[in-house]
Amino acid sequence: MALEEHSDLLDNLIEQTQDSARGFLSAQSDVTDADLSAKFDELTARRAELVDELQRAARRVGSDSDADEESSPLEALERGWLSIKAAMTIEHDKTDALVLANRVENEDEVLEAYDEALQQSLPPELQQLLRRQRQQIEETREELAQLEEAVRASSDYEQR
Repeated sequence: MALEEHSDLLDNLIEQTQDSARGFLSAQSDVTDADLSAKFDELTARRAELVDELQRAARRVGSDSDADEESSPLEALERGWLSIKAAMTIEHDKTDALVLANRVENEDEVLEAYDEALQQSLPPELQQLLRRQRQQIEETREELAQLEEAVRASSDYEQR
């Protein structure tokens, strides 16, 4: 794989990962539970670290992109739809569950981007970086899915 292709691949992952960080930041203010808000704050910071690592790797392969701070149109649309769904939901637990479900879906999209990138012929150090980051994203996705289940279970219990 040529350096330019590595650069394009990394630029795409930077954009996906930045969108994910912005989604966590948005989710932080969308949830009503203080513990969930704190969790999203933590996830925003951790995702920003991944972006920083990707940007450093991109510079090493010759990319001049620091990936813009603008979110992709798809991510903006996704956040807008989540806001509409949340506004239509009366019970806060259901809103929190919707926010969590949205973040799980987004993590699936980010994982898909990493999987596609890892199918490419990459230098060993880049392959290692992407595998490590993918593992962290997978762990975050699983944690969010468990939180979503817990919020839904709590909401079902309280409705009885």
